Amino acid sequence: MGHIPRNTRVEILREFNRVCNGPIIIEYSIRNSFASVVKGLLRKLTVRARLPKQWKWHDVSHSELDDELREAGLQVSRLIRKLPLLSESTFVVAKRLRS
Repeated sequence: MGHIPRNTRVEILREFNRVCNGPIIIEYSIRNSFASVVKGLLRKLTVRARLPKQWKWHDVSHSELDDELREAGLQVSRLIRKLPLLSESTFVVAKRLRS
């Protein structure tokens, strides 16, 4: 979801909610202070530093994630960090909001 602007992400999540019966697993970039520092260093040392500036990355806070999911009729069931402390990449297991 990191490559997709917020409004489009919410629409995608609504469609997931509409067509899926069970849990939905989505990969998000959730802000993490230490991982941000690591990411910044890696960008300076790798090819990512030379990527065009118009390539935006959309990471979110925990509250922004909750807001997006709620707008789509979903809620967080579980968060699974790919590489804790080293990466902001997180698998979000979402389920439908209770009525």
